[in-house]
Amino acid sequence: MLQKNEIPEPIRFLITSLALNPGKAICAEKLNELYGEKISSWKNLIYKFRTKWKTVRFMDGDENQLIITTDRGYMLNPDMNIFVDAIHVSEMMKAIEDSGDIKAQIEMLRKFMAMYYGEFMENENMDNQFIQEYKSLYNTTFVAKMDKLLELLYSQRQFAALIGYSMDILKIYPGSVNAYAWRIAAFRQQGQMDLVKTTQETAASMFDEEEIRMLDDKVNRILTAGFSKKALFFKEEKPTTSRKTLWA
Repeated sequence: MLQKNEIPEPIRFLITSLALNPGKAICAEKLNELYGEKISSWKNLIYKFRTKWKTVRFMDGDENQLIITTDRGYMLNPDMNIFVDAIHVSEMMKAIEDSGDIKAQIEMLRKFMAMYYGEFMENENMDNQFIQEYKSLYNTTFVAKMDKLLELLYSQRQFAALIGYSMDILKIYPGSVNAYAWRIAAFRQQGQMDLVKTTQETAASMFDEEEIRMLDDKVNRILTAGFSKKALFFKEEKPTTSRKTLWA
C-alpha cells in the first residue's frame, strides 16, 4: 500500500480529480490549468508513479495500471473496480432527495451519517481551488443532510436517536448551532429540563451573541412548528458552493 507521503502532490491532485469525475479524461494542458502551476512533464511524473504502483501490485502491463493514457488524456483505469466514497455519497444524496417516504429518508440518512468520519478530505492540505471547492461542497452538504436527519427524527418523535446523532455531529462540528437547537428541543420534549439548561450553558460558552440569537430562534421555530407525518418543518437549504464542470 502506498502512503500519502510517497505520492507527489501533483499525482495526488491528478488521482483526486479523476476519482471525483469517473469516466472522464483530462489532458496535460487542462491539468496545468486546474492545478494552478505548470508541470513541465506530467508524463514523467506518471511514469514514476506507475513504477511505484507496480511494486505494490506486483503486476506489469497497462491493464494493471491505475492511471492510463488515452487519446483524450489521462484517466483512471475503467477495468479496475475503484470505489470512491465521495461518488457513493453523491448517489445517496440524490436517492434521499428523490424519496418521498420519511422512514426511508431517515434510514438513508443514518447510512449517510455512518459513512462520515470527519471533514471531507481533512488530511489533504493541497492549496488548490478545485480541491477546496469540493471540500467546501461536501462539508456543507454533510451539515445540511445531518440537519435534515435531526429534523426527521424530531418529526417522528425519535428523541433518543436525535440526541445521540446530535452528539455525533457535534464531535465533528462542535460549532453547529442547528445541532444544539435540535438537541435542546428534544430534551424539552422529554421533560429533561436539567439537560436543557446544561446544553444552553454549553452553547453560551461557545457562541457569540449573534449565534445565540440564531440558536434561540431555531429552538423557538422547532417548538412552535408542531409535528407532522407528511410535511417537513423547514425548507432544506441547498449548499451555496456549486460544483463546476471542469472538463467535458
